[in-house]
Amino acid sequence: MKRLTCLGAMALAVWFLFPVRAQGAERIGEEKFLRVERISQEGGLERRAYKTLIRQEEYQRLKGTERAARIEALKLQLAKKKRKRFSQLLRYQTFYSSNYFHRPKLQEEETTVIHVIPQTKVDLGGDRVVAQVRYSPAVEVPLRFKENLVTRFYQNFDSNLDLPVGKRTYLRGYYGMFRGNDRATSETTNFSLRTEYHVTDEIEYYLSKKTSVAFEHTWDERHFTEEINDGGETREHWFLPRFIYHLSPRTSVFLQTGMGETSGGNGQSDATNLRLTAGLSGRITQKSAAFVNFGVLRKNLSENPPFVDDYTGPFLEMIYVYTPGKKFVKEVRIIGGSSTEQSFAGDSPFFGAQKLNFMTTHQLWRKLLMRLGLGVGMNKYPSKQTGGGEAGENRQREDLFLRSGIAFQYNLRKNITIILANNFSARDSTQKRNKWKENVISAEMVVGFEK
Repeated sequence: MKRLTCLGAMALAVWFLFPVRAQGAERIGEEKFLRVERISQEGGLERRAYKTLIRQEEYQRLKGTERAARIEALKLQLAKKKRKRFSQLLRYQTFYSSNYFHRPKLQEEETTVIHVIPQTKVDLGGDRVVAQVRYSPAVEVPLRFKENLVTRFYQNFDSNLDLPVGKRTYLRGYYGMFRGNDRATSETTNFSLRTEYHVTDEIEYYLSKKTSVAFEHTWDERHFTEEINDGGETREHWFLPRFIYHLSPRTSVFLQTGMGETSGGNGQSDATNLRLTAGLSGRITQKSAAFVNFGVLRKNLSENPPFVDDYTGPFLEMIYVYTPGKKFVKEVRIIGGSSTEQSFAGDSPFFGAQKLNFMTTHQLWRKLLMRLGLGVGMNKYPSKQTGGGEAGENRQREDLFLRSGIAFQYNLRKNITIILANNFSARDSTQKRNKWKENVISAEMVVGFEK
């Protein structure tokens, strides 16, 4: 079962394996997902430790603090047994896409695609230290088109560190890199190589058992290898201090403020950004964990293009994981976001993006899981002239995204998993040329090795 847990986590992305290109609200830092995942897993280990100890007469005679100490000690032992220093996964997927290039109606082009994604993970952490490295190259080959321009090669690399320094200070760092080509928009499109970086550094200092202060710095950068795409290059960094009140050792509320700068887009994207938020982080109940950061975002443009004003709107980062432990409903996940993202529409340097995804995992049989997913999103462009050129379309652009998916995961052996999935995605827009629908049917095999 240890190997199956690893493979199951890897297969979570099967619902939304083909996200829409506008990902503004989905750019919640990966380090936050890893933190919530870790807290959720700790809750599962704690429940397992309690079920083991409650049967012992010696444990039943202990008092509250002594019981908590015994549970914590057994939880650390279980975590040590579960921890794998090295893991290697290979995902081989074949899928059919009804509209591979995301084109409007009557212009769709279908194809069968081969997608191969190996992943290597190294875990150097301990009881109090998190130190992980992951690397995943991939290739995506549409079989219908002869031109090799539409073949995608890309790779992802990230490292995550959470290190206590003494009794009061914690250092945290995350580094993520994407390097590769986007999905083409036609069979003769040749996208230049794109590289993206996401870096987060944080130091937290405990003033007392209940209060602490933290300072976070984030850096995001996107650039291309060819000069013709310089207009799409962006850099954004934030300085984000926050004050934290700890409701318990694993649950806290916080108040955060911040200032940042955005540059790129040949000067059109240059802006000063301000943010004020409040949030909750950690374990909500014994069976649920969350990270919620909600407030207001202000973007002051250095150069205002025609018909574009400065932006003031909601900011949201939300990750919620609930593991009820029931035989049928194994897990519920809710992911939401609201932010801004650079636009490639030319006369609109950014757009406001809001998204909400809902996902559930169900145990149908000892070796068979079913996963369901629903997603909705909205992108709003500030320029009322966006996409002009077509009669009657010189108005504010709004794109509505809908996604749904169902997947069946069968654990063939301890290290082999078979996944069959059907995913549907669509974009409805105030501009007809931006509307599209895509249906994807996929078969996937995941082979894993752990040591």
